[in-house]
Amino acid sequence: MGSKIDCYIDIASFYSFLAFHYLINSLDLLARHNVEVEFHPIFLGAVHASSGNTPPWAGSKAKREYLEKYELVRAAKMLRIEDIVLPEDLRDLRNILTLQPCRALMYIKDHYPRNVYHTSFHYLFHFFWTTPEKRVFDEPVLAQVLSNMPLEFRGSETRHGSQRMFSEDEVTVIVSNQASLKYQDMLKANSQSLSDLGAFGLPWLVVSNSEGHKEPFFGSDRFHHIYKFLGLPVRDFEFLLSLDFFQDARLKL
Repeated sequence: MGSKIDCYIDIASFYSFLAFHYLINSLDLLARHNVEVEFHPIFLGAVHASSGNTPPWAGSKAKREYLEKYELVRAAKMLRIEDIVLPEDLRDLRNILTLQPCRALMYIKDHYPRNVYHTSFHYLFHFFWTTPEKRVFDEPVLAQVLSNMPLEFRGSETRHGSQRMFSEDEVTVIVSNQASLKYQDMLKANSQSLSDLGAFGLPWLVVSNSEGHKEPFFGSDRFHHIYKFLGLPVRDFEFLLSLDFFQDARLKL
Protein backbone atom coordinates (compact mmCIF):
# COMPACT_ATOMS: atom_id res chain seq x y z
CA MET A 1 0.00 0.00 0.00
CA GLY A 2 1.40 3.39 -1.02
CA SER A 3 1.50 6.58 1.03
CA LYS A 4 -0.08 9.91 0.21
CA ILE A 5 0.19 13.58 1.12
CA ASP A 6 -3.00 15.58 0.50
CA CYS A 7 -1.94 19.23 0.61
CA TYR A 8 -4.71 21.83 1.00
CA ILE A 9 -3.62 25.33 -0.01
CA ASP A 10 -4.75 28.79 -1.13
CA ILE A 11 -2.62 31.20 -3.16
CA ALA A 12 -3.36 33.95 -0.59
CA SER A 13 -1.49 31.95 2.07
CA PHE A 14 2.26 32.61 2.09
CA TYR A 15 2.94 29.43 4.03
CA SER A 16 0.90 27.53 1.44
CA PHE A 17 3.29 28.94 -1.15
CA LEU A 18 6.25 27.63 0.84
CA ALA A 19 4.71 24.17 1.27
CA PHE A 20 3.79 24.01 -2.42
CA HIS A 21 7.26 25.12 -3.49
CA TYR A 22 8.91 22.52 -1.28
CA LEU A 23 6.64 19.66 -2.36
CA ILE A 24 6.63 20.49 -6.07
CA ASN A 25 10.42 20.23 -6.03
CA SER A 26 10.29 16.94 -4.12
CA LEU A 27 7.71 15.09 -6.24
CA ASP A 28 10.19 12.83 -8.03
CA LEU A 29 12.04 11.90 -4.84
CA LEU A 30 8.80 11.20 -2.99
CA ALA A 31 7.52 9.11 -5.91
CA ARG A 32 10.63 6.91 -5.63
CA HIS A 33 9.51 6.16 -2.08
CA ASN A 34 5.98 5.39 -3.28
CA VAL A 35 4.52 8.61 -1.86
CA GLU A 36 1.82 10.34 -3.90
CA VAL A 37 1.22 14.09 -3.52
CA GLU A 38 -2.05 15.80 -4.39
CA PHE A 39 -2.74 19.54 -4.15
CA HIS A 40 -6.24 20.80 -3.34
CA PRO A 41 -7.34 24.44 -3.84
CA ILE A 42 -9.13 25.67 -0.72
CA PHE A 43 -10.61 29.08 0.10
CA LEU A 44 -8.69 30.16 3.19
CA GLY A 45 -11.36 32.64 4.23
CA ALA A 46 -13.89 29.84 4.72
CA VAL A 47 -11.47 27.85 6.88
CA HIS A 48 -10.74 30.87 9.06
CA ALA A 49 -14.43 31.73 9.39
CA SER A 50 -15.35 28.19 10.45
CA SER A 51 -12.55 27.88 12.99
CA GLY A 52 -12.59 31.43 14.36
CA ASN A 53 -8.94 31.83 13.38
CA THR A 54 -7.32 34.91 11.84
CA PRO A 55 -4.38 35.05 9.42
CA PRO A 56 -0.99 36.25 10.69
CA TRP A 57 -1.25 39.47 8.68
CA ALA A 58 -4.46 40.41 10.52
CA GLY A 59 -2.80 40.33 13.93
CA SER A 60 -0.87 43.07 15.65
CA LYS A 61 1.18 45.65 13.76
CA ALA A 62 4.31 44.27 15.42
CA LYS A 63 3.55 40.77 14.16
CA ARG A 64 2.96 41.98 10.61
CA GLU A 65 6.22 43.90 10.65
CA TYR A 66 8.13 40.89 11.99
CA LEU A 67 6.65 38.58 9.36
CA GLU A 68 7.37 41.01 6.54
CA LYS A 69 10.87 42.01 7.65
CA TYR A 70 12.19 38.63 8.76
CA GLU A 71 9.92 35.67 8.07
CA LEU A 72 9.39 36.31 4.37
CA VAL A 73 13.07 37.02 3.79
CA ARG A 74 14.31 33.93 5.63
CA ALA A 75 11.84 31.63 3.93
CA ALA A 76 12.61 33.08 0.51
CA LYS A 77 16.35 32.54 1.01
CA MET A 78 15.85 28.98 2.22
CA LEU A 79 13.71 28.03 -0.79
CA ARG A 80 15.54 30.35 -3.23
CA ILE A 81 12.42 32.25 -4.24
CA GLU A 82 13.36 35.67 -5.60
CA ASP A 83 11.51 38.98 -5.21
CA ILE A 84 9.12 37.90 -2.44
CA VAL A 85 6.89 40.78 -1.36
CA LEU A 86 3.85 41.19 0.89
CA PRO A 87 0.97 42.31 -1.38
CA GLU A 88 -0.44 45.67 -0.39
CA ASP A 89 -3.99 44.32 -0.70
CA LEU A 90 -3.21 41.69 1.91
CA ARG A 91 -3.13 44.41 4.55
CA ASP A 92 -6.87 44.86 3.96
CA LEU A 93 -8.13 41.29 4.02
CA ARG A 94 -11.62 42.33 2.93
CA ASN A 95 -10.23 42.88 -0.57
CA ILE A 96 -8.73 39.39 -0.88
CA LEU A 97 -11.21 36.85 -2.19
CA THR A 98 -9.37 34.10 -4.03
CA LEU A 99 -12.56 32.27 -4.95
CA GLN A 100 -12.03 32.73 -8.69
CA PRO A 101 -8.43 31.48 -8.92
CA CYS A 102 -9.31 28.57 -6.62
CA ARG A 103 -12.20 27.56 -8.86
CA ALA A 104 -10.12 28.06 -12.02
CA LEU A 105 -7.51 25.70 -10.59
CA MET A 106 -10.20 23.14 -9.81
CA TYR A 107 -11.41 23.31 -13.42
CA ILE A 108 -7.85 22.94 -14.74
CA LYS A 109 -7.29 19.98 -12.43
CA ASP A 110 -10.41 18.29 -13.82
CA HIS A 111 -9.65 18.90 -17.50
CA TYR A 112 -5.86 18.96 -17.98
CA PRO A 113 -2.87 16.72 -17.18
CA ARG A 114 -1.25 16.98 -13.76
CA ASN A 115 1.78 18.93 -15.01
CA VAL A 116 -0.51 21.65 -16.41
CA TYR A 117 -2.36 21.86 -13.11
CA HIS A 118 0.88 22.10 -11.14
CA THR A 119 2.29 24.75 -13.47
CA SER A 120 -0.91 26.79 -13.17
CA PHE A 121 -0.79 26.65 -9.37
CA HIS A 122 2.88 27.66 -9.38
CA TYR A 123 2.26 30.54 -11.78
CA LEU A 124 -0.63 31.98 -9.77
CA PHE A 125 1.35 31.69 -6.53
CA HIS A 126 4.26 33.43 -8.24
CA PHE A 127 2.26 36.45 -9.35
CA PHE A 128 0.48 36.79 -6.02
CA TRP A 129 3.66 36.78 -3.92
CA THR A 130 6.48 38.14 -6.10
CA THR A 131 7.09 41.33 -8.05
CA PRO A 132 5.46 42.45 -10.22
CA GLU A 133 2.35 41.54 -8.23
CA LYS A 134 -0.85 40.76 -10.09
CA ARG A 135 -4.36 40.94 -8.65
CA VAL A 136 -5.09 37.40 -9.79
CA PHE A 137 -8.24 37.36 -7.66
CA ASP A 138 -9.80 39.80 -10.18
CA GLU A 139 -11.29 37.97 -13.17
CA PRO A 140 -9.76 40.14 -15.97
CA VAL A 141 -6.31 39.88 -14.37
CA LEU A 142 -6.73 36.15 -13.81
CA ALA A 143 -7.55 35.73 -17.52
CA GLN A 144 -4.54 37.82 -18.53
CA VAL A 145 -2.16 35.85 -16.31
CA LEU A 146 -3.44 32.50 -17.58
CA SER A 147 -3.11 33.76 -21.17
CA ASN A 148 0.55 34.63 -20.61
CA MET A 149 1.48 31.46 -18.74
CA PRO A 150 4.42 29.71 -20.44
CA LEU A 151 4.40 26.04 -21.31
CA GLU A 152 6.97 25.42 -18.57
CA PHE A 153 7.42 27.58 -15.50
CA ARG A 154 10.34 27.23 -13.08
CA GLY A 155 10.08 30.51 -11.22
CA SER A 156 11.20 34.06 -11.90
CA GLU A 157 14.07 32.96 -14.13
CA THR A 158 11.62 31.50 -16.69
CA ARG A 159 11.55 33.29 -20.02
CA HIS A 160 8.00 34.56 -20.43
CA GLY A 161 8.33 34.85 -24.19
CA SER A 162 8.18 31.09 -24.58
CA GLN A 163 5.28 29.04 -25.91
CA ARG A 164 2.00 29.59 -24.06
CA MET A 165 0.26 26.88 -22.03
CA PHE A 166 -3.30 27.90 -22.94
CA SER A 167 -4.85 29.36 -26.07
CA GLU A 168 -7.12 32.39 -25.76
CA ASP A 169 -10.13 30.15 -26.33
CA GLU A 170 -9.01 27.80 -23.55
CA VAL A 171 -8.60 30.70 -21.14
CA THR A 172 -12.11 31.90 -21.98
CA VAL A 173 -13.49 28.44 -21.21
CA ILE A 174 -11.53 28.17 -17.94
CA VAL A 175 -12.59 31.59 -16.68
CA SER A 176 -16.20 31.04 -17.72
CA ASN A 177 -16.47 27.60 -16.12
CA GLN A 178 -14.88 28.62 -12.83
CA ALA A 179 -17.95 30.79 -12.26
CA SER A 180 -20.36 27.91 -12.86
CA LEU A 181 -22.54 26.58 -10.06
CA LYS A 182 -20.67 23.26 -10.27
CA TYR A 183 -17.32 24.76 -9.24
CA GLN A 184 -18.85 27.17 -6.77
CA ASP A 185 -20.44 24.22 -4.99
CA MET A 186 -17.26 22.12 -5.24
CA LEU A 187 -15.13 24.80 -3.61
CA LYS A 188 -17.68 25.36 -0.84
CA ALA A 189 -17.95 21.63 -0.18
CA ASN A 190 -14.18 21.09 -0.17
CA SER A 191 -13.58 24.03 2.16
CA GLN A 192 -16.33 22.87 4.51
CA SER A 193 -15.03 19.29 4.48
CA LEU A 194 -11.60 20.52 5.48
CA SER A 195 -13.08 22.58 8.31
CA ASP A 196 -15.00 19.50 9.46
CA LEU A 197 -11.65 17.70 9.74
CA GLY A 198 -10.53 20.31 12.26
CA ALA A 199 -8.50 22.58 9.98
CA PHE A 200 -7.94 26.12 11.23
CA GLY A 201 -5.45 27.40 8.65
CA LEU A 202 -3.38 26.56 5.59
CA PRO A 203 -1.37 24.73 4.47
CA TRP A 204 -3.22 21.78 5.94
CA LEU A 205 -1.73 18.41 5.09
CA VAL A 206 -3.50 15.10 5.57
CA VAL A 207 -0.93 12.32 5.41
CA SER A 208 -1.64 8.60 4.97
CA ASN A 209 1.18 6.11 5.54
CA SER A 210 1.71 2.62 4.13
CA GLU A 211 0.15 1.04 7.23
CA GLY A 212 -3.16 2.77 6.60
CA HIS A 213 -2.80 5.36 9.38
CA LYS A 214 -3.73 8.98 8.71
CA GLU A 215 -2.78 12.18 10.54
CA PRO A 216 -3.13 15.94 9.91
CA PHE A 217 -0.17 18.34 9.88
CA PHE A 218 -0.37 22.13 9.85
CA GLY A 219 2.22 24.48 8.39
CA SER A 220 5.06 24.59 5.89
CA ASP A 221 7.75 23.51 8.37
CA ARG A 222 6.44 20.11 9.43
CA PHE A 223 8.05 17.94 6.80
CA HIS A 224 10.51 16.28 9.20
CA HIS A 225 7.49 15.09 11.22
CA ILE A 226 5.65 14.07 8.05
CA TYR A 227 8.58 12.05 6.74
CA LYS A 228 8.96 10.28 10.06
CA PHE A 229 5.26 9.44 10.03
CA LEU A 230 5.69 8.05 6.52
CA GLY A 231 8.71 6.00 7.60
CA LEU A 232 11.03 7.68 5.11
CA PRO A 233 14.82 7.60 5.56
CA VAL A 234 15.45 11.06 7.04
CA ARG A 235 17.87 12.50 9.57
CA ASP A 236 16.84 14.73 12.46
CA PHE A 237 18.23 18.22 12.73
CA GLU A 238 21.57 17.95 14.45
CA PHE A 239 24.39 20.27 15.43
CA LEU A 240 27.41 19.80 13.16
CA LEU A 241 30.79 19.89 14.85
CA SER A 242 33.35 22.13 13.18
CA LEU A 243 36.85 21.11 12.10
CA ASP A 244 38.22 23.32 14.89
CA PHE A 245 36.37 21.21 17.44
CA PHE A 246 38.11 18.04 16.28
CA GLN A 247 41.50 19.76 16.14
CA ASP A 248 41.07 21.09 19.69
CA ALA A 249 39.95 17.68 20.92
CA ARG A 250 42.99 16.00 19.35
CA LEU A 251 45.36 18.48 20.99
CA LYS A 252 43.87 17.66 24.40
CA LEU A 253 44.45 13.91 24.01
